[in-house]
Amino acid sequence: MHEYLIGLKEDKYKLAFNIILFIWLCSIPFKNAIYQISTVLVLLFFVVHLIINKNYSVLIENFKKTKVLTVFIALILLSMCLANILNPELLAKKSWHYIIAFFYRYVLVFIALAYFYRLKYFDKKVLVNVFLFGLLFVAAIAIFMLILNPDTVYGGLKGTFDNRNAMGLAMSLGVVFTLFILKDNIKIGLVLLTIFGFCMLFSFSRSGWVASFVAYMVFYIFYYKKLDKRFFIIFGICILAVILLYLSIDIFQDRVNSLLKGNSSYRTNLWKFGLTQIPNNLFFGHGVSCWRNLNLPVDIAAHTGLHNSTLEILLFTGIFGLVAWISAVLTVFYQILKDKNYICLSLLVYFVVITQFDFSVFDSKELFSAVTIFMFLVYSDKFKAKPCK
Repeated sequence: MHEYLIGLKEDKYKLAFNIILFIWLCSIPFKNAIYQISTVLVLLFFVVHLIINKNYSVLIENFKKTKVLTVFIALILLSMCLANILNPELLAKKSWHYIIAFFYRYVLVFIALAYFYRLKYFDKKVLVNVFLFGLLFVAAIAIFMLILNPDTVYGGLKGTFDNRNAMGLAMSLGVVFTLFILKDNIKIGLVLLTIFGFCMLFSFSRSGWVASFVAYMVFYIFYYKKLDKRFFIIFGICILAVILLYLSIDIFQDRVNSLLKGNSSYRTNLWKFGLTQIPNNLFFGHGVSCWRNLNLPVDIAAHTGLHNSTLEILLFTGIFGLVAWISAVLTVFYQILKDKNYICLSLLVYFVVITQFDFSVFDSKELFSAVTIFMFLVYSDKFKAKPCK
């Protein structure tokens, strides 16, 4: 870390990039104008640096390290384009915009992160820490609003978001990314876990609960022998606290009971409707963001989408798209197992689980910006650093 800070002082370009990166990471949970501008700045800095320094060999080497993944990502983009081309009558105003945004927000940003990491422009631990700092800021705002108005808890903590599911996503991301801290610094990790866990629980977002729980189960399976005994003591205390909350707070009890009873909050009806539509364009789908242009019954039209990534991919891009997505996920899974990177395995499980109940894989900015960070962390060791110009 000391060498990293010295490097920032000595290289103004490195410092400038880290400032932009810091702003981008902190703005991800808010998905506001600052996020949009900082994303463009990251990419602009990348393109200018690449052209000025002519570091094309860096890009080539990085692509060689991820060539299989690159093929499947290209197929995902191709499936999206084909679906739109074949179904012009079903397209929404932003159908093509989502494809372009998917490419520059996630694919190009991943390429930029890999490029600058190879040039030793930033440290991946700093990347995780700053991302967590941004999420911690969101949590602090939510807690402050709760202190000012305790009654807000009855509708679920929302913080600065429009709904509790968005808050649940941000806090559950904090919970699972805290695994990187817990592994090396249990004291700080437990503090972060307590804050994020509290806000996640009281967002009442059940998809965040389930995905985080499954991710931590995966973490325990692979790391229980290496964990400090204090961790298990604190974990036991957390379980006891959750039980006490369940017994003492009615709305929390209601949400837990609805989860245990399998109450899907109308999701099963959405999934059944999706299954009736998918066969109409089975192989190449109906087009990206075609939902509102389908013949939706009144009760289905009240919802924004299918709330299931597998069905959404099938509906939008067909079997071709689903095969491309599954192939990309399996490629990442193979890389994780090859590197024995079980924290990343926990995160992969988290992303797969949470997208089965909430959030679109095509237009969820905060979710897929987090996925971009995750993907970089999976492949970061393959991007061997070299002295930068």
